[in-house]
Amino acid sequence: MMLSREVGRRMLARGARGSIINITSTAGESARTGGSHYCGSKAALNMLTNTMAIELGPTGIRVNSVAPGLVMDSVMSWEHPPADEYALALLKGIPIGRTARGEEIASAVLFLADNDRASYVNGAIVNVTGGGHAGRAHLPPSRRAERKS
Repeated sequence: MMLSREVGRRMLARGARGSIINITSTAGESARTGGSHYCGSKAALNMLTNTMAIELGPTGIRVNSVAPGLVMDSVMSWEHPPADEYALALLKGIPIGRTARGEEIASAVLFLADNDRASYVNGAIVNVTGGGHAGRAHLPPSRRAERKS
C-alpha cells in the first residue's frame, strides 16, 4: 500500500502518465480458514487498487492489479501430480488441471503496463488462475443441477 501510494505521488509530482500494477491474490476475494491476515491484506490491496484508479485515472495514471492463482516452484499437473495432499486438493480446484508458470503471471503484468494495448484498463483485478477463481470445479455437481426440468 505504501509503495503504491508513494509511486503515485512521485508520478503526479513529475506529471508522469502510465501504470501502477499491484500484485494481489485470489485470496482477496475468497476466504480461507486460518488466512484472515493474508486474505484481509489482499482484499485491502484490491480496494486500494480501485480507489487509486478513481483518484489517479483523470491524471493519466492507470492502477490495476494482477491476482495470481497457485504458482509453485515447479508446475504441478495431472501428468505430474503433487505428493502433498493439500497441494493435490488445490490442484483439483483448477479447471485447466495445472498450476501457473511465473511467465504467465508476468505476461498479465506486461499487458497492463502497455499504455497502448491496455489504455482503457483501469481499476481491474486481473485473475490469472487457470479458472481456479471461477468456482468450485472440484466438487461434484449439486443434486439440483442433476434434476431435469
